[in-house]
Amino acid sequence: MTTIDERDISILSEAIFLSREVESAEAFPSLALELTTRVVRNDLAGWNEVDPSREYANAVMLPPLELTMQQRTTMTELVHEHPLIMNMAETGDGSARKISDFLTTDDFHARRLYRELYVGLGMEHQISMGLPSVLPHLTAIALNRNELGDDFDERDRVLLNALRPHLAQSYEHTRERDRLLRRAGTLAGALEESGAHVIALEPQPSEVTPGALVLLYRHFGRPGTRDPFPARLTRWLEGQRRAVKGANGEVPPPLAPIVAEHAGVRVVVRYLPATSSTHEALLLDERSSPVRVDELERLGLTRREAEVLQLLGSGVTNATLAAELHVSPATVKTHLENIYRKLGARGRVEAVAIALTLLSSDAARGENREIGRSAD
Repeated sequence: MTTIDERDISILSEAIFLSREVESAEAFPSLALELTTRVVRNDLAGWNEVDPSREYANAVMLPPLELTMQQRTTMTELVHEHPLIMNMAETGDGSARKISDFLTTDDFHARRLYRELYVGLGMEHQISMGLPSVLPHLTAIALNRNELGDDFDERDRVLLNALRPHLAQSYEHTRERDRLLRRAGTLAGALEESGAHVIALEPQPSEVTPGALVLLYRHFGRPGTRDPFPARLTRWLEGQRRAVKGANGEVPPPLAPIVAEHAGVRVVVRYLPATSSTHEALLLDERSSPVRVDELERLGLTRREAEVLQLLGSGVTNATLAAELHVSPATVKTHLENIYRKLGARGRVEAVAIALTLLSSDAARGENREIGRSAD
């Protein structure tokens, strides 16, 4: 039975500890090679990613070694000749294996893989272990020795198999953390683009989208000396929490948002209660304050058309427009056609955009320019 000594255990323990310190999935291969090299002596270590079904292969080496284009082509074309790769692909077993477990020295030397690739790199012996990947894509760390007869032994295999699950766990955690960070960044970007911001409330208020707290303070005032929020917002938040708590696990009553306006911008704040998978949070919706009907009339619209366009800016449907204005859907359609004609717009979104652009221009504000006024 192969045994390892106290020094082996010390080196292995340090490698396991350091494997958890990696900053990103991109940096993981280099760290994994460095730690594996500390545990098992080798002349060249490689982080290999291969897909036998697509004849794809790529490698990162330690010490750094840049493979030539021909060497990469050979590695890709002859991946099916590699006994360790094919064994892992067929069995899914990523435990440490040596080439000598499958081939004699003469058999290995007779393969094109050895003659056209390994002999040029001076590689005579190899042991590898697999890491988590989705088949048929394979990820493995391969250690090589250059001296003929200096094969890896059972102690090396025991050490690699002891290190492997820890590297695998750290690699998987690092990839998952990277995925979550990318998703969070994507969501934060999408929220900002839509004019929405999120503030997580647990364990203390923190921005999910950059600038959320500044936006909150700009509209509601400075926080108190012992309170992260302005007094008005704190009172509202306490009321929201009481409403949720009073529901006793049932569906709470509709929660009323709080609204503030500053410098022509309206911010609507909604409370999002905690769930089994989320923290409680505040959702801030930042929008321009609604344009007044009399301002829209300056664009050559009738009073009713201006009312329709004002509601149009909030994204309502034709049916909602009809209900709000107490008219028929056919009448709404007629008003929309008149608005499009007068503003030179081809649809709802373009009509709103043109109106806001005209109102912000000097001609619309200073000269009270009228666009396409009709007799209706």
